[in-house]
Amino acid sequence: MVNGDKIFPLVLLVLQCLLVGIRTTPTGSKPFLISPDAVNRQCGYEGCPAVKEGMLNVHLVAHTHDDVGWLKTVDQYYYGSRSTIQKAGVQYILDSVVQELLKDAARRFIFVESAFMHKWYIEQSEEMRQTVKDLVSEGRLEFIGGAWSMNDEAAVHYQSVIDQFTWGLRFLNDTFGECGRPRAGWQIDPFGHSREQGSLFVQMGYDGLFQGRLDFQDKSNRIAKRTMEMMWKTSDSLEQSELFTSGLYYIYAPPPGFCFDVLCNDDPIIDGPYSVDNNVKEKSDLVQEVHQIFNEWISQVIRVYAGQEHVELEWLVGPIPIDDSKGKEIISRFESDIKSEGTFWTDSNGREMLRRVRNHRDTWELELSEPVPGNYYPVTAKITIEDERHRLSLLNDRAQGGSSLVDGQLELMVHRRLLRDDRFGVGEALNETQFNNGLVARGKHWLMFGCSPITNAGTPTQAAKERFLQNEVHLPSRACPEPKEGMINVHLVPHSHDDVGWLKTVDQYYYGSRNNIQKAGVQYILDSVVHELLKDPSRRFIYVESAFFQKWYLEQTLEMQQQVHMLVEEGRLEFIGGAWSMNDEAAVHYQSVVDQFTWGLRFLNDTFGECGRPRIGWQIDPFGHSREQASLFAQMGYDGLFFARLDYQDKNNRMQTRTPEMIWYTSSSLEENELFTSVLYNHYSAPPGYCFDVLCNDDPMIDDQQSTDYNVKARIDTFIAWLEKMAGSYRTNNLILTMGDDFNYMNAVMNFKNMDKLINQVIRVYAGQEHVELEWLVGPIPIDDSKGKEIISRFESDIKSEGTFWTDSNGREMLRRVRNHRETWELDLVEPVAGNYYPITAKIAVEDDHSRMAVLNDRAQGGSSLVDGQLELMVHRRLLRDDAFGVGEALNETQYGAGIVARGKHWLFFGSSQKAVSPTLQAKERFLQNKVLLPSWPFVSAVDNVLTYDDYLLNFRTIYSAIAQQLPPNVNLLTLEPWKDGTVLVRLEHLFERNEDPVYSQAVRINVRSVLFALNIESIHETTLAANQWKADSKRLEFNTESKANEASPKDQVERVAQDSTDFDIELQPMEIRTFIVKRR
Repeated sequence: MVNGDKIFPLVLLVLQCLLVGIRTTPTGSKPFLISPDAVNRQCGYEGCPAVKEGMLNVHLVAHTHDDVGWLKTVDQYYYGSRSTIQKAGVQYILDSVVQELLKDAARRFIFVESAFMHKWYIEQSEEMRQTVKDLVSEGRLEFIGGAWSMNDEAAVHYQSVIDQFTWGLRFLNDTFGECGRPRAGWQIDPFGHSREQGSLFVQMGYDGLFQGRLDFQDKSNRIAKRTMEMMWKTSDSLEQSELFTSGLYYIYAPPPGFCFDVLCNDDPIIDGPYSVDNNVKEKSDLVQEVHQIFNEWISQVIRVYAGQEHVELEWLVGPIPIDDSKGKEIISRFESDIKSEGTFWTDSNGREMLRRVRNHRDTWELELSEPVPGNYYPVTAKITIEDERHRLSLLNDRAQGGSSLVDGQLELMVHRRLLRDDRFGVGEALNETQFNNGLVARGKHWLMFGCSPITNAGTPTQAAKERFLQNEVHLPSRACPEPKEGMINVHLVPHSHDDVGWLKTVDQYYYGSRNNIQKAGVQYILDSVVHELLKDPSRRFIYVESAFFQKWYLEQTLEMQQQVHMLVEEGRLEFIGGAWSMNDEAAVHYQSVVDQFTWGLRFLNDTFGECGRPRIGWQIDPFGHSREQASLFAQMGYDGLFFARLDYQDKNNRMQTRTPEMIWYTSSSLEENELFTSVLYNHYSAPPGYCFDVLCNDDPMIDDQQSTDYNVKARIDTFIAWLEKMAGSYRTNNLILTMGDDFNYMNAVMNFKNMDKLINQVIRVYAGQEHVELEWLVGPIPIDDSKGKEIISRFESDIKSEGTFWTDSNGREMLRRVRNHRETWELDLVEPVAGNYYPITAKIAVEDDHSRMAVLNDRAQGGSSLVDGQLELMVHRRLLRDDAFGVGEALNETQYGAGIVARGKHWLFFGSSQKAVSPTLQAKERFLQNKVLLPSWPFVSAVDNVLTYDDYLLNFRTIYSAIAQQLPPNVNLLTLEPWKDGTVLVRLEHLFERNEDPVYSQAVRINVRSVLFALNIESIHETTLAANQWKADSKRLEFNTESKANEASPKDQVERVAQDSTDFDIELQPMEIRTFIVKRR
């Protein structure tokens, strides 16, 4: 290792984004307008926040990791349904994040999964789409990774990886142009990492890669040796294949104690100067964490991540904005504590970290190994088909490449895009199966089968008015939506019941601390609710506890206070009850009740005037009710009273006799003591199944009729049936339906969005071979002895392999493995079988100086060589215990009352290991491997019975090929499909590595126009691997490595000359994939 502690500034290769009024994006994307407000800011490296040289720069990276299928389906994760399984709703994350970015130009956010971004973006209005484009153009919303999903790296085939990156990056490119192009790879969740994945990132033009999960021994070793950052040589065959790679310290989570999301249990930063829970001093101990990280990193650029799995569900309880008062107070303590070193904190993103890391070390060590498998999690034993249910996804991974190619060819042959709409849906599904927990069976079993009128929202004031008060409630007319006579009018009442002390103190409830006791943070509820009310004038909300509202109101800016005044004056934010707290009615003295109402109502009156005066009493939580409390309401001028808790016999009797509403004579002494009183039907909660809050477990309203989880019609039918039952208990045609519960609306967008759908969807709903082929059939696996079992296929030979064997990396390059050994650290092997298993996507082999044995498979499986000369592949398994890693189910798949049966194929090669004569055994393996991956697809079509075979031959074309000239055997047409504006996307690949064969491992030249003669090619333009950037424009960041330390400067090195558009002769080096946009005449 060289001394990398000094700061050595390098020449920056700045990737610039030219911001003009009209931007034309690469590879044929349409131009789009950029808002004038966004022109003065920049995306790309020049748009990165300034950092301080000579100081430790800490980058706070706000992000969310959103699984594209794991415990739930993609739609369930997006819409937020099945919350009993996992609380996650990506649409609400994106809603909330964008809102917060718009509030503060200094805030930044990175997003990864294009599948979710696409789904969310197409649902937005044109105005919001333009807003998002502006955020991207300003570099405040940045895409990292950018594939359709964060793919698995063990069981996935390289062609599927390329396709799903192309799919995701095309959406980003078409939508956001050059500013939407990701610069950094982001593989933070896969259980193990493949070298081929790194190689693909290089070929796609990425500047670096961040990884989360590492073998715990590898990670400990890297921390000790300060090698968490490295230059990774990702290919033995390709030139310039080095990729800056960094492991993340906390996988992808924030430091302990600093997860501020609504789904976390960490206390927020409480800076109230008079609060007994003020914790700024304690929170500032984060400095110790930063020191620790700094001591284990070579560069002076430290990443601290503010985000986790499906968090940022409500940004308002998310990462600390660094320019906020809370952040400044903590930062001032940091700076005073470590003033000798110097620390600079900034909101940041992936691209800035890459550039700064590159500049803070003169040379980097070059590593050749692959950081998989990992004992972080015994994934290598899990890579095989965990049970036969995942055979579909694993075979689909193989078939995806063939399907994509066949579909594309058919479209080209008929000169029409007949399949595009269908392919989009299929493409989404196939790309989503690439998700890192999908192919290695880390997802739920069932996920594989997923691939009377209601008026607008109202308030209790409206219902009371229409029932008994004969317009005695003197609010402005616009405050109450008009009911429809002769119909049942249902008033959805959004509310949150916020205890002023119960399981926690008032401050703890307000600030959201002690979440391990109860998840509740009133300040975030009010932040979120007010924001949603300001977005839509049809939305309304009631609030009860003046204690919390005063605390929140006094913390707001003058501008926000004025906006709240407007909401109150328009009747969209209404106060009900209004006392300092919702008092007990059993043990309390009347004088105390009068005093605390006086306190709360005085605040409302002084602040909001007459519009802030509550008209309705709201005693929904006391356990029992007193007549004196009702008398006090009458004397305080209230028009009515709602309560919820009632003796169950009394309540049942009232519902059966339709008397839940009554006029209560509250005093035997006072005149005019009558008070209208009503019992709420479902306590104070939403109807069963219709609590749409982040803290609830009910499914949301999913109105996408193409989704397998579409549920609007069923949900509406159930809802109306429930309403009809409710209506049978009341005599009025105006029903109060509370939509909320304890401490609901911390993510108000989730609640309001689903209530909107519940309201609006009613109308919508109603209107001569040298190999042996082995086909195997295994199962059912018996478990009568109550023991799980794993079935393997073993191949034995007398090859003296000396502990060494070879496995493929995602179906492409072969990697050397050594039993009980790792290349970068001294291995302490705890699981000798699982610890030597590796993912086998295509092939595993052993050899010595004389002989070689290789086995090809038809799907990804786990494999190893546990004994010299042997190979084994796991073909089936049935386990009876869950591994406690999150899925919550054992790998025990059954069908028809018994364990399932698995079947498949292996192809066995055995022969000489010598490479002097072509074709070598490795060459024969490559040829068969490609044939197995891309078999011929037969199609059958109906023919009229009157047509004879000879007639058919006479009237129809029976032979056609788009390829006029046979490709060399070591070249494969990887992609041929329609692209944009009549162009065609073409990928050609060299199938061989260096030194696999004396003939076929050489560079090869072909003429694209001659090969694809039927396309009538006019010109070709080369792109990066994912077809989202012209190859000539791709300039990756240069990092000095030890091997380059004495070489010429990068500026002096010779680069390949860009392919001329009319030069159809191309050269392919071993393992090279070249991508072209072909224009037809």
